Amino acid sequence: MENNYITIYSRKLVGYLLLKGFKMEDFQKSHKDSERTIFYFYNSPELSRAKMEFDRLKNYKGSIVNIWEVRINGGSIMYLEIEIRFTVRKII
Repeated sequence: MENNYITIYSRKLVGYLLLKGFKMEDFQKSHKDSERTIFYFYNSPELSRAKMEFDRLKNYKGSIVNIWEVRINGGSIMYLEIEIRFTVRKII
């Protein structure tokens, strides 16, 4: 793909971008690892902002486990299922 496209390997990020309305331009299986898929999106300032937003959500107190969208009366609501991991320490 040309330089005006960005490659993405994360299926969760791809799902997030698709729910945000971005169009996937192409995809292909990885030549190095047949289990992985490479996704191509047109690179734009809006896409960069959406990727940063995804990273902030992912790094905020856990990791994104699942992303889904619910449509109600023509509207759309995006839900993120976030797994929170923490350690409890006893102070004596």
